Amino acid sequence: MKHLLVGGAVRDKLLGIPVAEQDWVVLGETPESMLQQGYRQVGKAFPVFLHPHTGDEYALARTEQNTGPGHQNFAFNSKPDVTLEEDLYRRDLTINAMAETADGTIIDPYGGQSDLSNRLLKHVSPAFDEDPLRVFRLARFYAKLEKFGFQVDDQTRLLCSNMVDRGDIDSLSPERIFMELDKVLKTEHPEKFFTFIRDIGAANHLWPDLTQAAIARMCLIANSLEPAQKFACLCLGLTETSLQKINDKVRLPKQWQDLNLLLARHCQQLVNPDLKSPAHIVTTLEHLDARRKPERFEKILKIIEALQPIQSNIETAAKWRQWQALCAQAQTKDLPRHLTGAEIKTAVRTSHIAIIASHLGG
Repeated sequence: MKHLLVGGAVRDKLLGIPVAEQDWVVLGETPESMLQQGYRQVGKAFPVFLHPHTGDEYALARTEQNTGPGHQNFAFNSKPDVTLEEDLYRRDLTINAMAETADGTIIDPYGGQSDLSNRLLKHVSPAFDEDPLRVFRLARFYAKLEKFGFQVDDQTRLLCSNMVDRGDIDSLSPERIFMELDKVLKTEHPEKFFTFIRDIGAANHLWPDLTQAAIARMCLIANSLEPAQKFACLCLGLTETSLQKINDKVRLPKQWQDLNLLLARHCQQLVNPDLKSPAHIVTTLEHLDARRKPERFEKILKIIEALQPIQSNIETAAKWRQWQALCAQAQTKDLPRHLTGAEIKTAVRTSHIAIIASHLGG
């Protein structure tokens, strides 16, 4: 079986980046012959197979033809006579359209190595604009490769702008956009993604209320934060109405939505707690459900620290942790036995206020 390493693995090896996963293109085979050799088929739209031992993906060389709007309307041809050059021609960027043979020879029919050297993100063919998902993939590579100084080719940028102007990105499912968003927020420079999306006009379709200041704020965010936390940092200051608009376009998981909404409602109280009002502090802890969901509460405090990593904010976050711990340790066994329902809730709240008041008084 003739197979070659292809795509991102070749690109990353040439850039000196650790290769996370390897994809292979297979020439001259059929689905039947792959199955006979022990490979397990996983692709439905086109034949992709998993190696029986390594689990790497092996895809039959294929060509594709656009049959309608969106990133799923393509007809594929994966017959054994499809050549490597034809397969590479259908790929998005020249730096992703290279293959490597077993002896290390690079096959590069579309100038990927040159564009790597010139730090250029450039489309392989005009067919780039047949798939609006490539706008987001390009923006993600722009973020991922920022440390190398990559820029987007002018004609490629124009193709992206044209897709936005035609409304092509509106055909993408919210779930698919979220997948790209989640990936880019795992990179060190997600602000490059949002800057590119804004510059080509796509932000107006997705998150029109995000400001340039919010995007610039991403440069200050620690890379140790989870994607959901980074996105909450980006959305800080937006109204609940604006957050709902984003969720309509990008179907965010509930965890992401919760962080956004809680920060929209309580960020000011967290940053500037009223130290003269124990009841105010207890109310904030209750609204954040800090006792029952301490892990989420900690994630929120990490966001507060990340947004303004100054000593006062770090100290304030430490105070909230202490207040939450004091309330969490409070025992309810000493409450009068005759209390029920709402009376217990009121008694617990009164107890927590007394604990915080005692702490503040000290």
